[in-house]
Amino acid sequence: STFVASNDLTKQQLDFIDFERRHLLFKITKENEKQEQQARDDLKGREQKAQYDFMESLYEGGHSDV
Repeated sequence: STFVASNDLTKQQLDFIDFERRHLLFKITKENEKQEQQARDDLKGREQKAQYDFMESLYEGGHSDV
């Protein structure tokens, strides 16, 4: 497609471009939020597992010292 100077664009075309841009931004934002949530969940999962492993090691190591 050829480049058109913005003053050659109709109001309808400008509205469409604006709509497309907003739609894209919305999708990108949603995707970022999803990835952030995923990262938080992963981190929480790893923290819980580390805590569990730590408690387990305390428990297992614990009574041999008594």
